[in-house]
Amino acid sequence: MKSRGENNRRGFTLLEALTAVIVLGVVAALVSPVVSSSSEAYVSAMASRRATERVGFALERCVRLVREIPPASGGSGVAVSSVAEGSLTLEDGSGVTLENGVLSLRAPGGESAALLAGVTAFEVTALATDGVTSTAGTPRETRRVNFTIESEGLRMSSAAFIRSGVSP
Repeated sequence: MKSRGENNRRGFTLLEALTAVIVLGVVAALVSPVVSSSSEAYVSAMASRRATERVGFALERCVRLVREIPPASGGSGVAVSSVAEGSLTLEDGSGVTLENGVLSLRAPGGESAALLAGVTAFEVTALATDGVTSTAGTPRETRRVNFTIESEGLRMSSAAFIRSGVSP
């Protein structure tokens, strides 16, 4: 049996424990800004991605509308009745329009479905076969439509060609 003086207990002294706590505190102080900035970058990237997906969806839906424009009812040209800043209207009443910051898709019956809220700019440009001449005054001669949507600090553009097979 060992006496008190012969006891070989191993453990941390108060000084060793204090040193370990200080070293861990310094390491945490150095790593904390890196972790914080990484978290902020991730949140920012996710917000940007969501905005890109929302604007991209609305833009793709506008492009699909243009690609499916039928020939005009009279047989001459395409069924575009009007093209203006912020709207495209077809003969059957369908189209796409920006009203009060909400980009909406109108069905032939007149019902509207919101595509994107918070739109700060929506530009529609109707062009003839040459891709340069504006057909805003003669919408039935439209063969290409350019769209630009600006929302949440993001600006995206796309062009669509009418596929109805109408000869120019």
